[in-house]
Amino acid sequence: MMSFTATRFGEKAAHIGSANYIRLLKSPDFARIVRTTLVYTFVSVVGCIVVSMVTALLSNVQIPGRTIIRVITTLPWAIPEVASCLIWSWILNYDFGVLNYLLQSKGLIKEAVGWLIDPAVALSSVLLVTIWQIFPLSSMVLLAGLQGIPSELYEAARIDGGNSLQIFRYVTLPSLKPIANLLILLTAIWSIRRFTVIWVLTRGGPAMATETIVINVYHNAFRNFDMGYACAVGVVGLILSLILTAIYFMFQAKTEAY
Repeated sequence: MMSFTATRFGEKAAHIGSANYIRLLKSPDFARIVRTTLVYTFVSVVGCIVVSMVTALLSNVQIPGRTIIRVITTLPWAIPEVASCLIWSWILNYDFGVLNYLLQSKGLIKEAVGWLIDPAVALSSVLLVTIWQIFPLSSMVLLAGLQGIPSELYEAARIDGGNSLQIFRYVTLPSLKPIANLLILLTAIWSIRRFTVIWVLTRGGPAMATETIVINVYHNAFRNFDMGYACAVGVVGLILSLILTAIYFMFQAKTEAY
């Protein structure tokens, strides 16, 4: 396995055992990268599910403009990923971004905010774009689940005196639970391996504020040309994905047991 070697482009690979993994575990930067990856994954999953649920519920009720809501909901998924990231990079630009201009013109901020160049807010900005891009698919899946819930369940709940909140809690949520659990797993795995959004917007910066495991693999492999160490980082990312998958199936089995 390449992760157990010192491999660089144009050089012969040399077996070095677990040196890459020892170096990785001792690196304070790697601990920060793992933490950033976990935060990015967690917020992406929670934000995606919440936004998806809200938009799915709005798309499912009989209200004026429901078709427009469905079109707007689907739009982020229809735009090519790189193109939408470039649009967002322009919107969030520090010097001539539309967002800073609107907020300043309304008096909401006094100075322009470095949405993509300030380490304090860069990760939040990337998460905003990420959730905007990924929620449409989950929303459509949840909408299909909502439309598959038998109307008899809602009628029985209303006859029993349930209000809207109680019906949502005891009828809608339990019916959508299997779908939501699967979406959580898939969104988590996709978030761990997501590259394009982060790379186009920040390239892992500023000051490594948005550098995840996948971005770090790219830096080590194609900028530092340290393929062995990059493979070791990639293996850790794979293990992290497997752990999340195992936790999901353990939770699923425990839930089904009850």
